[in-house]
Amino acid sequence: MSPLFFAVLALNLTLSTIADVSTTVSRVSNNLNWFYVGLAFNILAVSTFTFLIRIGGLAISTSIILLLTILINVLFGAIMFHENITYLQWAGIAIGFVAVILISGMFAPTH
Repeated sequence: MSPLFFAVLALNLTLSTIADVSTTVSRVSNNLNWFYVGLAFNILAVSTFTFLIRIGGLAISTSIILLLTILINVLFGAIMFHENITYLQWAGIAIGFVAVILISGMFAPTH
């Protein structure tokens, strides 16, 4: 995977996280302005995600983005919004990491 892939991946995760946190703040504070901030960042995140698929492929890009987005949102939910995360949910995230490694072919033999 190219450095461009990782740069777009980081940008996408940043935009997506800002969107998710803004939307959650909107829900918690009942302030609709945060919803619109989240909506704008979600549009940008979808645009970078589309580009990411173009340069990295659908299966690998989607797997990496979804897992990292879940992990980041779970951490933000636990830290910022004091949501409880069960051990079973953490186990699911760990299994997801293993799945992404397998899907990406990191350890696949080259021919």
